[in-house]
Amino acid sequence: MSAETGKRYKCLECEAEFIVTRGSDDASLRCGDHELEQI
Repeated sequence: MSAETGKRYKCLECEAEFIVTRGSDDASLRCGDHELEQI
């Protein structure tokens, strides 16, 4: 999954939300052992 600048992501396990400020094509967005879902 690529991280796109300005997109919001959420961890479904702990409900933390993240906003990407610097995008990347090599990004693996994770919170602990869980992948993040785009909102």
